[in-house]
Amino acid sequence: MSPHVLPRFTATPSIYRGEPVAVFAAVDADVAVSAPGPSRVPVQVRTIRTLADELGFRSLDRFVTAARSLGDDAHLAYSSEGLRFEARHTGLLIVGGSAPSAEWVELVKARSDVLVVLAAQGDSSDPDLRALTSSRRAFGGYAQVVHPAPNSSRYVLLDTSGQREIRPTDRYVFLDSNVLVHLEKAARGTSSDSLRDTNVQALAVAISHQVVLGGFAIAELSWDRAANQWSPERAASLAATVEAWFGAGSMTRAMDISSVRSAYQTAVAANGPQSAADRGPLETQIAFYVCLLKISQLWRDASSKFRAIQRVDLYETFAHWLLEDVGYNLSFPLRVAFDRLLGPQDADHVRYVDKLMKFGRQPLRELWGAGWDLAHLSNIDLSTDPLFRRAIGPHEGGVLLATDDKALPLFRQKLRVSTATRDGDYSLIFMASTHEVDSRLSDQQNRIDKIHLWVQQTTLARQVGYRSLDEWNALKRKTETEFLQPSAPVVQEEPGRHDLRVEDMHRRAGLMRLFRHFRR
Repeated sequence: MSPHVLPRFTATPSIYRGEPVAVFAAVDADVAVSAPGPSRVPVQVRTIRTLADELGFRSLDRFVTAARSLGDDAHLAYSSEGLRFEARHTGLLIVGGSAPSAEWVELVKARSDVLVVLAAQGDSSDPDLRALTSSRRAFGGYAQVVHPAPNSSRYVLLDTSGQREIRPTDRYVFLDSNVLVHLEKAARGTSSDSLRDTNVQALAVAISHQVVLGGFAIAELSWDRAANQWSPERAASLAATVEAWFGAGSMTRAMDISSVRSAYQTAVAANGPQSAADRGPLETQIAFYVCLLKISQLWRDASSKFRAIQRVDLYETFAHWLLEDVGYNLSFPLRVAFDRLLGPQDADHVRYVDKLMKFGRQPLRELWGAGWDLAHLSNIDLSTDPLFRRAIGPHEGGVLLATDDKALPLFRQKLRVSTATRDGDYSLIFMASTHEVDSRLSDQQNRIDKIHLWVQQTTLARQVGYRSLDEWNALKRKTETEFLQPSAPVVQEEPGRHDLRVEDMHRRAGLMRLFRHFRR
């Protein structure tokens, strides 16, 4: 089969003549062209015939006669998320499908193999297997069945809306750093937590239907902030971990931890340490980190009683700093600054900010990690970018983040993207949120609206240029220096209805420890 043609399949579990069948119907194909992005074309029967022959399938008649087994390396995995077929370390990429019915599952449980059918469907409707076999557009063979692993309650899967389970159409899964660490320990055989190993193995089997990427997690874990250096050995170990769990042939290997460990050792020996050239923390993470430093600095300045109008002053200061010093309109930090400075100050509204920023004894370290939390969420939010959607195709399904961080679902609930639009080479991200103002600031609503209008007009009127990693690091050093300076003098409050007493809230959030830290 030509390497330039990749059929796209819809997976459907069917029952035909009392036998469970997994039908992979090709609805169209990707063809490499000179223009950016793949081109979709109707799939040809000869393309499916060539693929079926390479994988060991045979032509079916209308009685679905297929005595030939596909061999020991051909497997069909099923779960509530759908189906995946894998043979000779070549996985068929599934972009849709139906979850198996209870009847289908019961029939499969009594078997050691399942009939797998490749067909040239021609459209996206449910396949009519009798019509396909009668027209000689179906090819079949028996594959060993892989039963689903038990669900793991330790880990959650988040998308742009806060979803916590896999759908059949979900296509990509990014790993949070804590999940990658657990996978690495299990693959190396160095874990002392057998229950966690079982849970992370169940997660690996569950998401083996998807394309799993280490992405930002490898970058986060391979960069030592304290030493300010990249570890090529750690990067190699993490890349080998992803390859061992989710590389070619991973669907069945993930169910056998000894096979995963063998694959990990092989990958480490084959790949060697990754080059440290031009490696460093990602620009996305640095941008979020400096923004959180600035918000913390402003919140520290708001640490005592003052007039309400000064809280609006601080928010306006951050908005101007964001667009002028950082140079980007970053939706996440702007929303965090709004909620901390101007939004309702009850626990339900600000709890996620306190969990994100922590306000502890090691603020630089904690805010560095918080910047990575936002970077991981922004990674899956790229799926709303029209350019990203064009790159992966209009029907490629959702993008998920696997994590066991208990706070990230809370951040996702508060920090959610609504839409993204592309104007030329740049994307504008819009948050799915309302800007509810503290009732004590209701008379400042007009001024707040003007600040948001200025942010919107400035963003739309500006073309954002490239900023090098050296420039990001210079901004990081400058912001850290300003953050570590002593607090600004406290502005005395004026009597009246703008009196904002927030000491109790500071104490609840642990902020008093932060103030003592900076005054030592």
